[in-house]
Order: sequence, then C-alpha cells, then structure tokens
Amino acid sequence: MSSSPALQALSMTPEAHATACARLRHSPRYAFLETTTRDERDGALAAANIAKLLSVELPSVGFDVTRPHASAVHVRWIDGATEYTVYGLIKRFQRAAIDEPCGDPWPSVFGGAEFVMCYRSYSSAFLVEVIDELYRRRELGNLPLPSPEAFLAGQLAGVPVPGRNEDLHALIELKAAATAMVWESWT
Repeated sequence: MSSSPALQALSMTPEAHATACARLRHSPRYAFLETTTRDERDGALAAANIAKLLSVELPSVGFDVTRPHASAVHVRWIDGATEYTVYGLIKRFQRAAIDEPCGDPWPSVFGGAEFVMCYRSYSSAFLVEVIDELYRRRELGNLPLPSPEAFLAGQLAGVPVPGRNEDLHALIELKAAATAMVWESWT
C-alpha cells in the first residue's frame, strides 16, 4: 500500500527534496513565480506569489492578498470563485507548523507561511439574485423579503424558516455558496 503524496513529501530524503525543489524552480508552468534558495518563512514571498498565481489562474476575480502578521497570508475577494477553488490553489504555500527541512518542496521554492487563509464575501447585487431565487422556489415560506444588508450585518441569524432546519442566514449562505459553484463552472 503506497502512501499519499503529502505523506511522501513529509518523509523525503534531503536528496529527494533537493531534486523536487530543482524540478519546481525550472518548471515552465511556474516560471512566472518568484523563487528563492533561502528558507522563506515570513510569508512575504508567499503572499507575492499567491497574488501572481491567482491573477493567472482566476484572472476575472479581484483578490486582495495581505500579510496581517509574520507567517500569515490572508486572501480576500468578493463573489467569483468559491473558497474551495481558491484554497485548492493556495494551500501549497502553507508550510507545516513544525520545522520539517525535507517536507513539501513548494514552500521551500516559492515561499511559505504557517497560516494561509481564504475569506470570500458576497456583493449586495449577488445576494439579491440569491434571495430572489430562494423566493422564486418558495424556499422561504411566508417570510418577508430580507435585504442583502440584513444578511451582511448578520441580522438574519436565528430567524427560523418554516419547514427548514437552517435559520434564514444559513439558508441564504448555503444557497449563495451553491449558486457561486454553479456560476463558477460556467466561466
């Protein structure tokens, strides 16, 4: 039974790690990313490369990539790609919390941070579409039409929806996430 690539990366020999790093440094696929030969742990290079990677992979979405403190990178955006998609692209920049000199080669080459986090939010225009869709499908019963502003302010949490286990805020959030995933597959 073979182990997963993630487990194999954690148990690389120094020679295998060096070979994997060299392969990444010379990969035409990632030629647009900045590389390092030093062990970058503060997240600065990772943040710069995350911004570059996202602009190439998801050019229609505007991302805000910041370093709130050393070894942390936060990625924020409105609408567009799902958190699942974005995190799938940037999780490679997260290095193990323990010092693993022969771990995943990606952060050794392109920079890494201990904390790499995604924060997706919704525009009012997008939420209007989501809420209207819920009403068209009669999923909100006889509740009055909520505003996007009420959702964004958290005022819909705890508001029961007849015949549903989720409160109104959770139902809109679930529908927004599902709608975004469908929309994402069209782009």
